[in-house]
Formats: sequence, C-alpha cells, structure tokens
Amino acid sequence: MLESRPKGIIGIDLAGKAENPTGWALMKNRTVKTILLYKDGEILRKTIENEPILIAIDAPFSLPERGLLRKAYREMTKGGYKVLPPGFPAMKRLTLRAIRLNKLMADKGYTMLEVHPTSTQKP
Repeated sequence: MLESRPKGIIGIDLAGKAENPTGWALMKNRTVKTILLYKDGEILRKTIENEPILIAIDAPFSLPERGLLRKAYREMTKGGYKVLPPGFPAMKRLTLRAIRLNKLMADKGYTMLEVHPTSTQKP
C-alpha cells in the first residue's frame, strides 16, 4: 500500500533581486524549516520538491493599471494599512519577479497566494 506524504505549506518572502536573500519557510507536521535562497531556479526546485498544498508569497502579483498603487492597495491605505506601491522602481522589480515565479508555479500546477503579512498582524 502506498503511503501519502503529509503535505506542507510554504511561505516565501521574495527579494527583488536574485543577488539578495529570499526567505523560504516550510511548515509541515507542526515543524517549521527556514532557509535562504537566491535564484528563481533554487526557489522553484525547493518548493516543488516539497510538494506543498499551499504557497504564500509576500509580493504583489500585478502592477497597477496606472499610477503607483493598485486598487486593492488604495483600499488598504484607506483602511490604515501601510503598503509599498508596486509602481516604485524597487517594488516594480519585486513585482515583476513575483509575476514570473507565479507563472512558473502555475505551469507546474501550483497556485500561489499573494499575502501581505504586516496587514494580517493589524487588528
């Protein structure tokens, strides 16, 4: 009989540039493992080899249609949440990298969730 391996949840705190460390965490069986990764290939390999049921990434998945802020970010700002505009140059680089990784993961059958951890801490 085949045993199914327990699936984990992966969180990624993506860096805008591959030269900077990306935080990667796996939560599985009430244990959390963290490492630093750099290149997209490393992030993809480590994520896929762990066969997660959920992948959450702290980075925007889209650029604003115009201006610096997406509609959701304008709403978040009105609600008192502090967000960095995806239209800023450094954030744009991060956003474009997140869009690429999201597409690569989708091509492998995974769905990634865009998260904003700072906002989830606010009551």
